[in-house]
Amino acid sequence: MNASGGGDDAEPERDPEGQLELRAAPNAATEPEVLPQRQPSLSTGGRGTLATGGPPGHKARSLRDAHRDLLTEAVASIKDVSDVGFLDDELAKDRFKDAINVAIEVYAKQRELDRVLTDVPELKLSTLVPYLVEPVESIADDDFNKCFESLESEPWNWTLYMYPAWLVGCFIRYVVLFPARLFNLIFATVLTVIAVASCKILFAGNKQKREHVEGLILTLYAQAWVASWSGVVKYHGTRPRMAANQIYVANHSSMIDYILLLGVHRFAVVGQLHPGGVGLMQTHLLGSLGCIWFDRKNVKDRDYVRKSIAEHVARADKPPLLIFPEGTCVNNEYCVMFKKGAFDIDATVHPVAIKYNKLFADAFWNSRQESFFAHVLRMMKDWCLIADVWFLEPQTKRPGESSEAFAARVKQLIAKQAGLKCVSFDGYLKHVKPSERYRAAIQTQNSRFFRAELQDMRGYLKDDESKRNSVLWKREQRNHFLRALNQDERKT
Repeated sequence: MNASGGGDDAEPERDPEGQLELRAAPNAATEPEVLPQRQPSLSTGGRGTLATGGPPGHKARSLRDAHRDLLTEAVASIKDVSDVGFLDDELAKDRFKDAINVAIEVYAKQRELDRVLTDVPELKLSTLVPYLVEPVESIADDDFNKCFESLESEPWNWTLYMYPAWLVGCFIRYVVLFPARLFNLIFATVLTVIAVASCKILFAGNKQKREHVEGLILTLYAQAWVASWSGVVKYHGTRPRMAANQIYVANHSSMIDYILLLGVHRFAVVGQLHPGGVGLMQTHLLGSLGCIWFDRKNVKDRDYVRKSIAEHVARADKPPLLIFPEGTCVNNEYCVMFKKGAFDIDATVHPVAIKYNKLFADAFWNSRQESFFAHVLRMMKDWCLIADVWFLEPQTKRPGESSEAFAARVKQLIAKQAGLKCVSFDGYLKHVKPSERYRAAIQTQNSRFFRAELQDMRGYLKDDESKRNSVLWKREQRNHFLRALNQDERKT
């Protein structure tokens, strides 16, 4: 479709100077699903009118609708591959990244509407300022990455009377508390491994009894983990119980979230299967709880996870299922978008809000900066872990309520109770690198504008009156169109 009303075979048109033509670089693997082959474009005709013969506001609305269509299709492609909370294969990941790139490229080409419009060509400081605003805003206030930033401690001990106290504190934490905590955790791990192995032998013929005893052992083991951080955890609300057709969902800051909940009741969790020592614990120690592990690189895991969740939820003799719908660790200051996969199931949802007090320890696991075991050891060197866990009232989907709306409602309940700021970002975006297409699109649009300004200045400074009038008339047409477009955008 062409915004100027032409047929499918019409040549794409432009506005004066061709500065607002929209073109997204197609990708052979994703073009049919992300963007149509033909993109909307603009043109102007004779003096004071547009090529459609309609008023400038009509043309502006056409461009706005074209932008909306492009972004909607890009977001739809993102939704197709990420609605279950993880990307199941490399092809889906490529589609996701391509859809993101297309969306932000369209946004970049729309940013040129913020330029300074003058009747006479000029290049001065006020002309350049709008192009510096966005990068300065990004540096000063990065809303997205704030959700995944670790706590930065401010220095307080560089005084004559505080420095000795700090040295004493370091001695206590590193020389007294840390070795004792580490020994406690290692000793508990050895006892747990022996106890679980003994259960597998003693109750080999009674699976139900074996799983029950192993669950009790794992609950004690989780409490040993909390003790290794000198944890002070306060639980609020009704404790979980075994029942069919129920799912527990919680905000996510670290893998220790699961440890805190396992310390009060047996839970089966849905999560990523990790390599190394963490993976051994997942597959061997937690096997009796019925946890559901997936591998993002395995294309078959999506169907397996959905089927396993449905089977687990239907059974009353299984531990309640715990899901972290954010899909990634957030710094316990914000609550990002909840994936709708956990809310598609026709089950009662029990929200769980977890809030950490960062006075003595930061429980956020920044997986981009440290491994999980480094994260655990760091917390053992802090004074103590303080946390509150709220088991909120169970929620069910209302008549006519979509899974997305249900997820957003539960997210609001958790964020309000834990004092978190709700944001609509998809947490997976922290794994996506900044788009080169966005940078290139911004540079292209800026270079077009400055090139047009320089050309206008050269023509305007000549002694030829006809050329000066031609430059002014051309700028009048372009500015008339852009002002109408900006005015229409402000109304909507």
